[in-house]
Amino acid sequence: MTEDTAVAADDLVPAETTKPAVPRLGIPIDPNNVPVQTINRISTLDYFGSVIAMTLSTDRVGFDENGNVKPEMIVAARLRFDLEMAKIIRDALDRQIAVLTAPKDVQPN
Repeated sequence: MTEDTAVAADDLVPAETTKPAVPRLGIPIDPNNVPVQTINRISTLDYFGSVIAMTLSTDRVGFDENGNVKPEMIVAARLRFDLEMAKIIRDALDRQIAVLTAPKDVQPN
């Protein structure tokens, strides 16, 4: 990082990882208009070398050739990330789950 691109320590994400600090870039832009997906299954979870590969799926109602209801699983997202990103995701989910499942009179750290 040069002096021209230097940022304050508070602008770096996230402090608790060993991943190289990068400047916060603010709200991400969405040029591809990526849809929000509801997921209810991890279809695949594997790794290739040092890359974790995860396919998330959702169910939808379809119909067979006779017009009968036919539930089906469809791919909602295919994610690829390194070990450090996996830890960041895990820790973020752990914090959110703790908030959502904490007794009303106890606040998690």
